[in-house]
Amino acid sequence: MEVCGDLSDADVISTDSKLDTLPEILKGRSLDDHRKVIMARRSEINKDIELIPVRISEVERGLPPIVDDPSTYAELESLRTGRSTKAEELANYQAGGAIAEKNKQLSLIQTEITKAERERWTQAADQAQSQKMNLRTLQEQAIAIESQTAARKAVLKDKQTSVNEYEAKLEGLREEWHTINSETLVIDETDTCPTCGQSLPPVHIEAARKTARDAFNLAHASKLQAITDVGHALNSTLDQLVIQMGDLQLQITTGEKELAAMNDKQDTLRAAITEEAPNLPTYVALLEKKSAMEQEIIDLQKTNSPAIQGIKEDIAAFDTKIAACEQVIALGKQGEAGLQRIEELKADERKLAKEFEKLEAELYLTEQFVRTKVSLLESRINSRFGMARFKLFNQLVNGGIEEVCETMYLGVPYGSALNNSARINIGLDIINTLSKHFQFDAPIWIDNAEAVTDLLQTQGQQIRLYVSEGDKVLEIEPTYGRSNKKEDNGNRKGKDSR
Repeated sequence: MEVCGDLSDADVISTDSKLDTLPEILKGRSLDDHRKVIMARRSEINKDIELIPVRISEVERGLPPIVDDPSTYAELESLRTGRSTKAEELANYQAGGAIAEKNKQLSLIQTEITKAERERWTQAADQAQSQKMNLRTLQEQAIAIESQTAARKAVLKDKQTSVNEYEAKLEGLREEWHTINSETLVIDETDTCPTCGQSLPPVHIEAARKTARDAFNLAHASKLQAITDVGHALNSTLDQLVIQMGDLQLQITTGEKELAAMNDKQDTLRAAITEEAPNLPTYVALLEKKSAMEQEIIDLQKTNSPAIQGIKEDIAAFDTKIAACEQVIALGKQGEAGLQRIEELKADERKLAKEFEKLEAELYLTEQFVRTKVSLLESRINSRFGMARFKLFNQLVNGGIEEVCETMYLGVPYGSALNNSARINIGLDIINTLSKHFQFDAPIWIDNAEAVTDLLQTQGQQIRLYVSEGDKVLEIEPTYGRSNKKEDNGNRKGKDSR
């Protein structure tokens, strides 16, 4: 393809008018991709076509006996007319005389009952709604009291803790007061001056002792008074805490009582909400009146019972016959539906067959395209060679084509029946074409050159190898230096360089 050039699809289509519709069929797909689509769709259609006879057979097996008798429709119409007549007769019996009047009165009573019942449930609903609102209010109040009581209990607990702390402090002050109160003055009884060692005068000794006693008594009284003052302050605070705790406990007790009372009220309201609507006296009286009227009608109907029973039996007989006719007609319609389904399946089969034929035509067109392209390619390729011809495709029995690449000479394949001389010249022919295309002439080694009487000329140098049985040493002779004797002698092996 590189040497001889490929062909575009447009080039191929332009050579055959039958291929003009191919681009529209491909719709932008490649030829191979479209062939894959065709083959896949053909497979699906084949499967669907194979299933259609099975489906038709299933429908045929389920077909009921088809009855298309116009007399059946006439009989059904007659039976319905007869039944209608009997139904009117029954209605006349049941609506006649006292029974009709009683039924009319019963209808009026039922209307009043409906109205009373609606009023009864309306009142019940209003009452329940009011009770639900009261219950919601009580629940909100109970929640508020519970929250308030819990807060008061928390405050009471804190105050009790403070009381315990103050009482502990007071107890400590009492112990400290008794400890200080029990203290006594200890006076040194010596009468010698600690500085000079001389005896002190009695007057001085007594004055010093009096001063010490006065100082001790003053300090002692001052300590006790200070403890007493602190104790009075603590007692005052403690008294206030006790009073506050009493008030809190009273409030807590009152709140718990209120909460218990509210819970009782909630239970009462819940029980009232779940009660059914009350039976109003008017409603009860109407129910009793209705029951009495129904009994009167039953008593009156007993008188007409035999005649009414006979009419009812006639109506039942009509119903039986009507059902039988309708069943026959239904079976007929079912059969018609089955036949219609069979026709639909056959239509589908024809449609699929038509689509299959269209796909076959498209497939044939793609193969025609390939065959045309193959012919053009082979002609173009073979025109570039003097002797060699190339067979690129095989035509299969089923109409398809198989890709090959077989070299031919005068219709004979290179790889099978072609003689050695032709093979060598065909090779040289191919080398000439490739050398010309690539513009490169390489030396060419030709083995068994003695098999060819007329070697094809090449642009590149030929190195020919001849078999010569008598020559044991390789001889190299240029063409221009070889003697006629040696040229005529085919019993040596050498190289011919040109």
